[in-house]
Amino acid sequence: MRFDLLREPWLPVITLQGEAAYVGLEDALNRAHEYRWLQGETPTVTAALHRLLLALVLRVHFDGLDSVSSDKRWSELWFSGSLPAGLLARYLDGDGDTPGYRDRFDLFGAHPFFQNTRIPEDMTGSTAKLTMFRAAGNNATLFDHTANDTRTDLSPAEAARWLVTVQAFDTGGLKAGKRPSRPSLGNGFATVVIEGADLRETLLLNVPRANPSGKPQSSSRDRPTWERESDVIQDSSKTEKFIRTPSGQMDLLTWQSRHIRLRGHEDATGVVVHDAVILPGHRMGIDLELIEHTAAFRRSFRIRKGARDKEASGPWKPIQLEEVRGVWRHCRELLIANEVDNSQYEYLRPRNLDRITELHESEGCFPEDKVFTLRVLGQQLDPNRGAVHTWLEETLPAPLSILQENPGKTSLEPFIGLAVSLAVNMGEALQRMERDYHTRLKGNSQAERRLLQQWFWHPLSEEFNRYLMALAKGIKEDPRGIAPLTASWANEVDRIAHEAHLRWVDNIPRRPADDLFSLAKCSIQFKRRTRDIRHDFNSSIETDHILLKQKNFQRISTPASIEVLQNRKIFIDGLYQLGIELDSGEPTRASRARRVLSRIRRSTNDPRYLPDLVELVLPHSPVPDEKEVWYFVAVLFSLNPRPALSGKRRPLGIAMRDSGTGSSVEARLRQLLTSDWNVLQYRLRQVVPMLQQQGVALDYGQLLDDLVELHQAPHGSARAHRVHLRWTEHFLSGWEDHHSTISAP
Repeated sequence: MRFDLLREPWLPVITLQGEAAYVGLEDALNRAHEYRWLQGETPTVTAALHRLLLALVLRVHFDGLDSVSSDKRWSELWFSGSLPAGLLARYLDGDGDTPGYRDRFDLFGAHPFFQNTRIPEDMTGSTAKLTMFRAAGNNATLFDHTANDTRTDLSPAEAARWLVTVQAFDTGGLKAGKRPSRPSLGNGFATVVIEGADLRETLLLNVPRANPSGKPQSSSRDRPTWERESDVIQDSSKTEKFIRTPSGQMDLLTWQSRHIRLRGHEDATGVVVHDAVILPGHRMGIDLELIEHTAAFRRSFRIRKGARDKEASGPWKPIQLEEVRGVWRHCRELLIANEVDNSQYEYLRPRNLDRITELHESEGCFPEDKVFTLRVLGQQLDPNRGAVHTWLEETLPAPLSILQENPGKTSLEPFIGLAVSLAVNMGEALQRMERDYHTRLKGNSQAERRLLQQWFWHPLSEEFNRYLMALAKGIKEDPRGIAPLTASWANEVDRIAHEAHLRWVDNIPRRPADDLFSLAKCSIQFKRRTRDIRHDFNSSIETDHILLKQKNFQRISTPASIEVLQNRKIFIDGLYQLGIELDSGEPTRASRARRVLSRIRRSTNDPRYLPDLVELVLPHSPVPDEKEVWYFVAVLFSLNPRPALSGKRRPLGIAMRDSGTGSSVEARLRQLLTSDWNVLQYRLRQVVPMLQQQGVALDYGQLLDDLVELHQAPHGSARAHRVHLRWTEHFLSGWEDHHSTISAP
């Protein structure tokens, strides 16, 4: 029984024509220039298979070379167009006194690939443990309901892919024989793969440089796991005691986090794998930041008062993917070269990016405007680390011009830091708003809270990529343009944050007026926080030669056409002119205005005066579905034509707040919030004369816009809800938040 991984199709690739195919290891390397990408069933499978191919490329094409020779070989392979097949054949078949390793790539041979032959024959296990999307033992999943005693047969190709994946990404928990185990190595960081134009370029861009001799991970002692003999199985059933240090990059890329043995048989369909024993394997005996090339890290620093140098206040922490917030938040750690100044954090980007910039400087391998793509892969485990919560895969552009920047000589890193911090602070303000709202209602809405974060973070990824590409172009053409580009990004963050706020408001269940007051209070606090956040941001990036202009995205214009809006304004200005004439002190003008307003007031009860109302409204060409609202606003104006003596006419909520009539006016507002259109007209005819008595001038232009929305939108709809929320916010906050309130869509 054989399954030759070198020639049997088991590696999933995408051809240059975009077609999916399966190939063996030999084709994957020798014909890598014919394939676009290696794409597994999950991001973790993709990452693990890349690590396997990188180990094989490193062993075949770079083993035994020092740093200088390795870089020279890399340059030759980059410009050659394909990986020479002869070197792989020589490695597999042997050359003179050098043994070959072709037999080590059989899934079921005397030296089964990636497996331990010392696992006892009487020890068995379910293949569901191998495929992490299936439920088995303590690895419960949401959609799969495989029972422990259910036999699951796998094809050798599928078993081989998951065999490689489990070594890098297995979950923690009890393994065969009730032996506890920590999660595999790859769960500790997000795997960064630099994507080239084809698979050959991708492998070369990611192949690590051989470690200098003399270090603990010396390349002279390095070899991949298939060249090693099986380790002795530990006897302890309580903990993992076998800790060792990788001897180099090939050892690390093929690290055996688990001792595994697959067993198969032949049936009518061919060879199948029916049994998989998984035991705890090696534990890493070195800090990852010292050897791992596909991960980014950060650590915090502190500067003591009076001290000249900074000191680390914590260990290196690898960058990991999160389910909602994009990987672009870690662009400093992923793209910027390691900084040397006394900033709060020190970053360590994937070392392969350092090698790319060094090769470009020495060999000129890439065009100056080259943009790489970083494909970041990983998974999240559940809180107990015993099951997969979700798989994650994201991309980030990596312009060569940014990779080459020296953080000690340019201002690029601080601006990117400010850009990311602004988004983080805005996201926290949204999260706090929603948390405060549900706290006020003593409710629990984790699902809604999650949606609000998605509405904010997901649109930012595309916008940040545009910002990053603009920075890459800007630092080459005019470094002084970094600040305005960052300011433009801030405007986009501001816009998206407030659009997420509006969407959240629209999706809040239509609740009683008491809940609307709670919502308004939280919304007001959110707008104040975002103003403070933006003010601090602007203060940080303003310079003498640039003026940052903050756009106000909080007030969303109505969808009415420009002509309709102009006609509304002309109509309202005509009403205001009647008020001015009424208060002009000139007998003729005042008498005319008083007569017109009196006839409009009487038109609601006496049909004889309706022509006067029509004569006032129709010359301004109201659209048919707004005409009734225009008539009603004209009637309301006749009840309170007071001009704005202080220069300010107040929207309804602020006007009611400033009327100073105590709790009774709040009760009237609550009545307005719960009224349908017919009842609302009756209650507004009571409120407006009250404002006249208190000497408060009303903004009839805003009132017309609001009433058009309430007349056209169904009672209790999202559109009506926005109007009611704006009235409530105005009532609670007054003029302070008037220019940052929600307008109807």
